[in-house]
Amino acid sequence: MSNCYPTCFTCNIEETDLAYAIRAGGDFVGYLHFVDSNRQAVGRSHLDYEPIVAVLQDIQYAGYASAESLPIPDSDESARQTIESFQKYFRYIEERPENNDDVTQL
Repeated sequence: MSNCYPTCFTCNIEETDLAYAIRAGGDFVGYLHFVDSNRQAVGRSHLDYEPIVAVLQDIQYAGYASAESLPIPDSDESARQTIESFQKYFRYIEERPENNDDVTQL
């Protein structure tokens, strides 16, 4: 049963420790929404994603992740940086073409 959908932007405001909050959510985490603290692409602000990814591995998270970012400096660069960040932080990304080419599973 999953009914917790953490958004890194919001958790950054409301939680003192994002990794701890995700660990506390455990099996209730339905999917994760990745965006940096300034709503730009992952890696363009101060959030540290390594502890978040480590907790996801610890709790054996196998759900979905989505990404959001403002088009800064432009849409193509924002998308490129988001893809590179996902490849950096997640060792296993499975494309799900039967659903949508843009959907990835951690």
